[in-house]
Amino acid sequence: MLELSILAFFATCIAGMIQVAKSKKEKLPVWERENGKNEIEKWLEGFLAKLKRTSTRTEKCRLILAVERMQFEEDWYAAAWNYVQFGEENGEIFDKWNESLQNLNITEFQKQILKSNSSLKNQLVGHSEIKEEKGEWNIPAELKTKIISEGGEALVFSEKFGIYEIAVRIQIFDPFLFTENFGLDLLTWKINFEKAAATPGFADQRQFTLGDGYNVVNLWYFLFCDWKSSWNLLYKPIDEKEKKEIDKIVQDCNATSIHKIKEGKIEIIREITSVIKIPSSSCHFCLDDANLTKSLQVSSLKQNVTKCVNQDLENVTKNVLNQKSSNLCVPISVATILRFAIKNDLGFKDEHDIYSAEAILSSLLLIVYPRSMAGLNLNPKQEETEFQVNQIELILERLCKKTYLMETGWQIIQFRWKEEMRPKKSTCKFKKVLLHENFVFSRPLTVTGAFLLPNGEILFHQMTLDRIENNEYVLQNNQFSVDHPPVIRIKQRLPYYAIPPFIDHLIYQTGNNIEVVGNIQNVLISERHNMNANEWYLLPHAYSITLVPEKD
Repeated sequence: MLELSILAFFATCIAGMIQVAKSKKEKLPVWERENGKNEIEKWLEGFLAKLKRTSTRTEKCRLILAVERMQFEEDWYAAAWNYVQFGEENGEIFDKWNESLQNLNITEFQKQILKSNSSLKNQLVGHSEIKEEKGEWNIPAELKTKIISEGGEALVFSEKFGIYEIAVRIQIFDPFLFTENFGLDLLTWKINFEKAAATPGFADQRQFTLGDGYNVVNLWYFLFCDWKSSWNLLYKPIDEKEKKEIDKIVQDCNATSIHKIKEGKIEIIREITSVIKIPSSSCHFCLDDANLTKSLQVSSLKQNVTKCVNQDLENVTKNVLNQKSSNLCVPISVATILRFAIKNDLGFKDEHDIYSAEAILSSLLLIVYPRSMAGLNLNPKQEETEFQVNQIELILERLCKKTYLMETGWQIIQFRWKEEMRPKKSTCKFKKVLLHENFVFSRPLTVTGAFLLPNGEILFHQMTLDRIENNEYVLQNNQFSVDHPPVIRIKQRLPYYAIPPFIDHLIYQTGNNIEVVGNIQNVLISERHNMNANEWYLLPHAYSITLVPEKD
């Protein structure tokens, strides 16, 4: 029998009151204490027999995934390895500089794959060579009524253990194991009760960094704040006026000590007399319930999004991340220009890629400004990727400003590594600039592109301005295809996009579609005003990020 760890089993049970654990046993989840592993074993045996799916994964993909499931000599190797090479009995993993990290004992499972495909032996196999999974679940009717969420990588459904009804998340690391080509009699499992994935808004930064990390458990706040207020107190950037208004509401609930929760002083929750509700809370900062199930195996973020390398880019990273269907072009662009600011403004040499674009993006999406990662996962449903708003100024404000309960986004991102190895202390600022035909480039910018489809629909997409060359904007594009390459060039002399009502009003006032701002003149177009289909145009406003070193 094959000894495979195939399931990541997650269950969360939030009680209405907090009790101090009196023994080590009582620290276990309630449902685990009541039922134990025997109950889970019994349930799994019946459940797995019903679960089937198709898979498009290749043997190379399965081999790479098998390496991810191995025990490494050092935990940080799991994030650092880029290549693996297999011989007859042993393997070896290497970092991105092809330096050896450790030797591996080949498992029986890996031997079977190598036996069926000997061409995979004695060659470097890249961590990022995993192909996209396009298989689907085949869910029997009796399970469909229990499904809460169904994605390409995982299932979430309700199940009853003892007296508790629990949301259970099943993630299968090797889809092939549930295809018709694999017999259930060969399947064994291991059960683990520790959290092994990061959910936006609830992640601990130490789950996906090699250093100390930003250690705050946000789950506590949801016990005494209503849903929308919790998200706003944690993630909405505020000014001093709004802070004073919230202070009054918090004081009325006898909750003025809630800032101590992030210091680990959980007992103060007992003092709170009523649920905190902020009337001005915005839904922009909330993630819908269904999409909170889109956890990410953060160690594999880089292999999932890095697709095109060594592109013709001079100021931003030459390895272009692919947002796939995620609608995450805005935070990806922000992560890219922040990385430039770390290097350029602070003179920081990131020799170990601790502050890579992927690393910054992880902190940004999971902790600083939580966004659903649906679309980066496999086979996302369209409705999973369209629900959330990614406004550029909101993300930039969150990066530079504090929220009621958390530090500035930049302060949190700095915590990715031990203090002596972080960039120098600095303040993050963003600036809005106006593009025009004679615009002089000084640093990378996050810009918005507009593209008119043949059906008349306008596509908006956030990109990063790398430089201006030969009177052309050279842009890093994170949603590339045959028709839209990773590097896009747009002539500076082209008109800029504005929404039709704005241009209509401009024409009514001035008699033409030329916007004048000081000494700058821009010709504006829209889908109703001479815009060509199948051609990229930029919106006139762009943004930069600057890190200003703090004085000692």
